[in-house]
Amino acid sequence: MACSAHEPEFILTELAEGQYEPDNIYHGELTERRAGGGYIYDIKRPYMASLQVTRQLFASEAKRQCVHAEVDLRGSNISYTAGDHLAIWPINSEHEVARIAQVCGISDEQLGTVGRVVSSDETATKKHPFPQPTTYCAIFRHYIDINSCPSREFVAILPQFVSSPAAKAYLTRLGSDKEAYQHDVLESHMNLATLIEQAAAVAAAAADDDDDDNNDNVNDDSVTAEKGSTDRITIPVALAIEGLGRLQPRYYSISSSPKSSPDHAHVTAVVVDHEVAYNRRFQGVATNYLLAAHNSLTTG
Repeated sequence: MACSAHEPEFILTELAEGQYEPDNIYHGELTERRAGGGYIYDIKRPYMASLQVTRQLFASEAKRQCVHAEVDLRGSNISYTAGDHLAIWPINSEHEVARIAQVCGISDEQLGTVGRVVSSDETATKKHPFPQPTTYCAIFRHYIDINSCPSREFVAILPQFVSSPAAKAYLTRLGSDKEAYQHDVLESHMNLATLIEQAAAVAAAAADDDDDDNNDNVNDDSVTAEKGSTDRITIPVALAIEGLGRLQPRYYSISSSPKSSPDHAHVTAVVVDHEVAYNRRFQGVATNYLLAAHNSLTTG
């Protein structure tokens, strides 16, 4: 049974110079700027505390790493009590940003392109998924959860954007078969970039099989063109924004005492980094962000 065409939830429009003020571009800010200041800090407008001190707690020869981090609360008028949590808003790694950009057909030169993302539903109460205008780089690095596993419902949409019959069948199976989705996507910690890379590999393998079967009937130029049309699968950025959702904070129990350290909140986290399927490593976005911040602070 044929699926109806997917109606996009968001519309992304690139802006030319003169259509935006450079000072108004958002490069990762969590909330829209408020004229005149006067913030009341809450879950929607969090206080962005600076990271002051970090330490690596495990020995250098240990197989795992553990980061102790201290954030400065001075000047915020914020206090904490035992049992409170600290929210870490991570930044996606450069490696994963490059991968998702390639999947979405965005070159390195285009990452700085300014655009605006709006809801396609004119009656929607929330018009924008994150502060606007912004850049492709900020979208991939700060605003969408590119390391998350795409939902089965989202995977079921993807065959509409694929031309290869083999890749269509592969994605359709993952989007319709709960067990296949559980094994191939969830248990393998497969993010969108990996999923599309695997679909492209399926398409390329099918094209190679066709080449072997029809080698006597086609010339080399037509074979190369056919491979090129199937090896590359591009997903619209607006669809990635819809399917992956907003990058969310990770909450960690505060490990310091408000009596001994009232102006600084401490967190301690073991860095998540282990091998998964498809010759990949699964790296926790928040703990590896803390590790990267520690390495940056200690190496200058």
